[in-house]
Amino acid sequence: MEQEIRIYLTNLGKYNEGYLIGEWITLPISDDELAESFERIGINEHYEEYFITDYEAPFEIGEYTNLESLNNLACELEDIEEYELLEQYFEEYPDDRLYDMDELDEILYEFTPMDIVRMVHFGDFNFNDDYFTFDGYGNLESVSSYSADKHNDYIIKDQLNNLVNEYI
Repeated sequence: MEQEIRIYLTNLGKYNEGYLIGEWITLPISDDELAESFERIGINEHYEEYFITDYEAPFEIGEYTNLESLNNLACELEDIEEYELLEQYFEEYPDDRLYDMDELDEILYEFTPMDIVRMVHFGDFNFNDDYFTFDGYGNLESVSSYSADKHNDYIIKDQLNNLVNEYI
């Protein structure tokens, strides 16, 4: 691998007390080596949290990026023969970041997998399409509006049913 992924792993508890205690580690790293590194920087029962203070990588790494995911990525990168293509990708798209899978819901803007499948299948990528419909020139109807009147409830339900039948 031409470019290593190196991170400066820092003890968060000591950092909050005013001490910068950490060390550079090169990924991928074995579990035993990581445990030794944690021991050297004081990650134990008293100080359990760590964060990434600095990094050297062809992509951005956040302070609280999941270390296990990052290590798995480094293992995969070792196996890539076309590393130059990957470097070129990160040069062209420098704002791409690694995200923890726990943040997937935020990344997808709280869409369910079925919502995404429907959008891809029907080419429906305008997120406002679900809320507005045009029934003629100058007539804009809001499907997301709620009316407390019993009189208008059936109209809204009818509009929703028509939209569902139209798009599915």
